[in-house]
Amino acid sequence: MPRPDRTASFLARFKGWMVGLTGVLVVLPALINGGIDIYSSVQKLPRTEAERINEKLFREYFGKTPLVTVPVPIRQNNGTVEVRFDVYEKGDIFVQFGSFAQWFPFPAQANAPPVKTSGFSLLSSAIAQEQVPAKGMGRYEQVDQMQRHAVVRERVYENGVVERQVIDLRSGDILSSTTRQTEQKQLPASPATRALTVPKIAPIDLDRARPAAQTSFAK
Repeated sequence: MPRPDRTASFLARFKGWMVGLTGVLVVLPALINGGIDIYSSVQKLPRTEAERINEKLFREYFGKTPLVTVPVPIRQNNGTVEVRFDVYEKGDIFVQFGSFAQWFPFPAQANAPPVKTSGFSLLSSAIAQEQVPAKGMGRYEQVDQMQRHAVVRERVYENGVVERQVIDLRSGDILSSTTRQTEQKQLPASPATRALTVPKIAPIDLDRARPAAQTSFAK
């Protein structure tokens, strides 16, 4: 049988070895992440998805003029600040507001092919209509809730559409978005429970804007 003092010594060494290993496993990832952050900072590498999008689209549209620019002045008692939406040829948007600027790529799902339906099939037509997501229109009530590292935002529109979004607190990414149709409702007139809506702007037709922009550049 092993002597008690040898067993105790072995357990003490094993415990010390495990404590040391745990320390290494805790510290090593932090050192690696710190080294990556320093390397990225020195090399000016993008660290977030927003930074990667900015770098990619800045390079792609370098020296190019937007097809359409939409300025929206926002006024309050300390002055007026203009937010500018520059729309480029592929539908990508560059937004400037004060000292902040960010590129937004044209959503890929917008290019998805339409659902094919038969002109003689009432059933397929009904299914196609059900697949079109409901869209909120008019004034709305908004309720925000905090959920760990995200904001859960629900808007109830005048036309009865309920829109629910889960938004990442840090990146601003919309993690999920769902809509459902309910009965139309009369919203109260209280400014605290409704959003001010501006007149509807006609869609920007990039197919028409491209030839017009090329003609103006030629002159």
